[in-house]
Amino acid sequence: APELRDFAFLGLRWGQPYRDQSEVAQTLAAAKWPKLQRLALRIPETFTYAWPDQDGAYVSVDRYDEEGDDEYMDDEGWHEDMNWSAELGGLLDALSQTKLEQLSLTSFASASNLLVALAEHGLPASLQILDLSASDLGDEAVGWMLEHRQLFASLKTLDLRDTLIDDASPLAALGPEVLHSSGGGAIYRFSVGME
Repeated sequence: APELRDFAFLGLRWGQPYRDQSEVAQTLAAAKWPKLQRLALRIPETFTYAWPDQDGAYVSVDRYDEEGDDEYMDDEGWHEDMNWSAELGGLLDALSQTKLEQLSLTSFASASNLLVALAEHGLPASLQILDLSASDLGDEAVGWMLEHRQLFASLKTLDLRDTLIDDASPLAALGPEVLHSSGGGAIYRFSVGME
Protein backbone atom coordinates (compact mmCIF):
# COMPACT_ATOMS: atom_id res chain seq x y z
CA ALA A 1 0.00 0.00 0.00
CA PRO A 2 2.54 2.58 -1.10
CA GLU A 3 0.08 5.51 -0.90
CA LEU A 4 -1.75 4.50 2.28
CA ARG A 5 -1.70 7.20 4.94
CA ASP A 6 -4.41 6.09 7.37
CA PHE A 7 -5.31 2.54 8.46
CA ALA A 8 -7.70 1.35 11.18
CA PHE A 9 -8.35 -2.26 12.19
CA LEU A 10 -10.94 -2.20 14.97
CA GLY A 11 -11.81 -5.84 15.54
CA LEU A 12 -13.64 -7.48 18.43
CA ARG A 13 -10.90 -9.99 19.24
CA TRP A 14 -7.17 -10.23 18.71
CA GLY A 15 -4.38 -12.73 18.97
CA GLN A 16 -3.72 -16.12 20.52
CA PRO A 17 -1.98 -16.00 23.92
CA TYR A 18 -0.39 -19.44 23.44
CA ARG A 19 1.43 -18.60 20.20
CA ASP A 20 4.24 -16.21 19.43
CA GLN A 21 2.39 -14.20 16.84
CA SER A 22 -1.04 -14.22 15.23
CA GLU A 23 -1.43 -14.18 11.46
CA VAL A 24 -2.85 -10.67 11.69
CA ALA A 25 0.24 -9.41 13.51
CA GLN A 26 2.53 -11.16 11.02
CA THR A 27 0.68 -9.62 8.10
CA LEU A 28 0.79 -6.12 9.55
CA ALA A 29 4.48 -6.46 10.41
CA ALA A 30 5.25 -7.46 6.81
CA ALA A 31 3.22 -4.61 5.27
CA LYS A 32 5.07 -1.88 3.42
CA TRP A 33 3.44 1.51 3.84
CA PRO A 34 6.10 4.20 3.53
CA LYS A 35 3.58 7.08 3.71
CA LEU A 36 1.58 5.78 6.68
CA GLN A 37 0.77 8.58 9.12
CA ARG A 38 -2.01 7.14 11.30
CA LEU A 39 -2.54 3.57 12.53
CA ALA A 40 -5.38 2.51 14.83
CA LEU A 41 -5.64 -1.03 16.22
CA ARG A 42 -8.28 -2.26 18.65
CA ILE A 43 -6.54 -5.16 20.39
CA PRO A 44 -8.93 -7.02 22.73
CA GLU A 45 -7.35 -10.30 23.81
CA THR A 46 -9.00 -13.44 22.44
CA PHE A 47 -9.50 -15.14 25.78
CA THR A 48 -11.26 -12.29 27.55
CA TYR A 49 -14.88 -11.63 28.33
CA ALA A 50 -16.93 -8.79 29.73
CA TRP A 51 -19.01 -8.78 32.86
CA PRO A 52 -22.78 -8.36 32.52
CA ASP A 53 -23.07 -4.82 33.89
CA GLN A 54 -20.18 -3.38 31.89
CA ASP A 55 -20.59 0.23 30.81
CA GLY A 56 -21.76 0.59 27.26
CA ALA A 57 -22.80 -3.05 26.77
CA TYR A 58 -24.77 -3.70 23.60
CA VAL A 59 -27.68 -5.24 25.47
CA SER A 60 -28.60 -4.78 29.10
CA VAL A 61 -28.67 -8.22 30.70
CA ASP A 62 -30.50 -9.14 33.89
CA ARG A 63 -28.72 -12.36 34.74
CA TYR A 64 -29.38 -15.05 37.24
CA ASP A 65 -32.51 -13.45 38.64
CA GLU A 66 -34.34 -16.73 38.55
CA GLU A 67 -35.27 -18.54 41.75
CA GLY A 68 -32.44 -19.93 43.82
CA ASP A 69 -29.48 -18.67 45.78
CA ASP A 70 -26.87 -19.17 43.07
CA GLU A 71 -25.29 -15.89 42.04
CA TYR A 72 -22.98 -14.96 39.25
CA MET A 73 -19.74 -14.45 41.16
CA ASP A 74 -17.30 -13.51 38.40
CA ASP A 75 -18.27 -9.89 37.84
CA GLU A 76 -14.64 -8.82 37.51
CA GLY A 77 -14.39 -10.44 34.10
CA TRP A 78 -11.52 -12.71 33.10
CA HIS A 79 -8.59 -12.62 30.74
CA GLU A 80 -5.53 -14.59 29.79
CA ASP A 81 -2.46 -12.32 29.70
CA MET A 82 -1.22 -11.58 26.21
CA ASN A 83 2.50 -11.42 25.44
CA TRP A 84 2.27 -8.16 23.51
CA SER A 85 6.00 -7.98 22.89
CA ALA A 86 5.91 -11.26 20.98
CA GLU A 87 2.61 -10.37 19.32
CA LEU A 88 3.27 -6.79 18.22
CA GLY A 89 7.07 -6.65 18.32
CA GLY A 90 7.48 -7.14 14.59
CA LEU A 91 4.92 -4.46 13.82
CA LEU A 92 6.46 -1.97 16.26
CA ASP A 93 9.88 -2.62 14.74
CA ALA A 94 8.47 -2.08 11.23
CA LEU A 95 6.75 1.15 12.27
CA SER A 96 10.12 2.60 13.26
CA GLN A 97 10.86 2.75 9.52
CA THR A 98 7.78 4.88 8.82
CA LYS A 99 6.84 8.54 9.38
CA LEU A 100 3.94 7.53 11.63
CA GLU A 101 2.42 10.48 13.48
CA GLN A 102 -0.45 8.84 15.35
CA LEU A 103 -0.67 5.34 16.87
CA SER A 104 -3.80 4.05 18.61
CA LEU A 105 -3.69 0.80 20.58
CA THR A 106 -6.95 0.43 22.47
CA SER A 107 -9.15 -2.03 24.40
CA PHE A 108 -6.33 -4.18 25.79
CA ALA A 109 -6.45 -5.85 29.20
CA SER A 110 -2.81 -6.99 29.57
CA ALA A 111 -1.71 -3.44 30.29
CA SER A 112 1.69 -4.03 31.88
CA ASN A 113 2.62 -6.38 29.04
CA LEU A 114 1.76 -3.76 26.45
CA LEU A 115 3.91 -1.16 28.19
CA VAL A 116 6.80 -3.64 28.24
CA ALA A 117 6.35 -4.18 24.49
CA LEU A 118 6.54 -0.43 23.87
CA ALA A 119 9.70 -0.20 25.98
CA GLU A 120 11.35 -3.19 24.27
CA HIS A 121 10.54 -2.16 20.70
CA GLY A 122 10.23 1.61 20.99
CA LEU A 123 8.04 4.10 19.21
CA PRO A 124 8.67 5.77 15.85
CA ALA A 125 10.72 8.95 16.23
CA SER A 126 8.07 10.80 14.20
CA LEU A 127 5.19 9.80 16.53
CA GLN A 128 3.23 12.75 17.92
CA ILE A 129 0.07 11.12 19.34
CA LEU A 130 -0.07 7.86 21.29
CA ASP A 131 -3.60 6.67 22.08
CA LEU A 132 -3.85 3.98 24.77
CA SER A 133 -7.46 4.76 25.68
CA ALA A 134 -10.29 2.39 26.65
CA SER A 135 -7.76 0.03 28.22
CA ASP A 136 -6.98 -1.54 31.58
CA LEU A 137 -4.07 0.80 32.29
CA GLY A 138 -4.30 1.49 36.03
CA ASP A 139 -2.59 3.65 38.62
CA GLU A 140 0.51 1.43 38.58
CA ALA A 141 1.04 2.48 34.94
CA VAL A 142 1.55 6.09 36.02
CA GLY A 143 4.72 5.22 37.97
CA TRP A 144 5.93 3.01 35.13
CA MET A 145 5.48 5.80 32.59
CA LEU A 146 7.40 8.23 34.78
CA GLU A 147 10.25 5.72 35.09
CA HIS A 148 10.29 5.33 31.29
CA ARG A 149 9.72 8.99 30.48
CA GLN A 150 12.21 8.90 27.58
CA LEU A 151 9.75 6.67 25.70
CA PHE A 152 7.15 9.45 25.72
CA ALA A 153 9.46 12.48 25.54
CA SER A 154 8.90 13.31 21.86
CA LEU A 155 5.11 12.93 21.95
CA LYS A 156 2.76 15.90 21.75
CA THR A 157 -0.29 14.01 23.09
CA LEU A 158 -0.78 10.92 25.25
CA ASP A 159 -4.41 9.75 25.28
CA LEU A 160 -5.40 7.87 28.45
CA ARG A 161 -9.16 8.47 28.37
CA ASP A 162 -11.49 5.76 29.66
CA THR A 163 -8.75 3.87 31.49
CA LEU A 164 -8.60 2.59 35.06
CA ILE A 165 -6.16 5.36 36.04
CA ASP A 166 -7.71 7.47 38.80
CA ASP A 167 -5.08 10.21 39.01
CA ALA A 168 -3.03 11.05 35.95
CA SER A 169 -1.80 14.42 37.27
CA PRO A 170 1.78 13.16 37.94
CA LEU A 171 2.07 12.50 34.19
CA ALA A 172 2.21 16.25 33.59
CA ALA A 173 5.95 15.81 34.20
CA LEU A 174 6.26 13.67 31.06
CA GLY A 175 6.01 16.58 28.64
CA PRO A 176 3.17 15.68 26.24
CA GLU A 177 -0.39 16.83 26.80
CA VAL A 178 -2.16 14.04 28.70
CA LEU A 179 -5.81 13.44 27.88
CA HIS A 180 -7.37 11.53 30.77
CA SER A 181 -10.68 10.35 32.11
CA SER A 182 -11.39 7.47 34.46
CA GLY A 183 -13.54 4.83 32.82
CA GLY A 184 -14.41 1.17 32.76
CA GLY A 185 -11.20 0.08 31.08
CA ALA A 186 -11.01 -2.42 28.24
CA ILE A 187 -14.33 -3.15 26.59
CA TYR A 188 -15.15 -6.75 25.72
CA ARG A 189 -18.15 -8.86 24.87
CA PHE A 190 -19.01 -12.40 25.85
CA SER A 191 -17.62 -14.89 23.37
CA VAL A 192 -20.05 -17.37 21.84
CA GLY A 193 -19.74 -20.58 23.79
CA MET A 194 -18.05 -18.96 26.80
CA GLU A 195 -20.83 -20.18 29.07
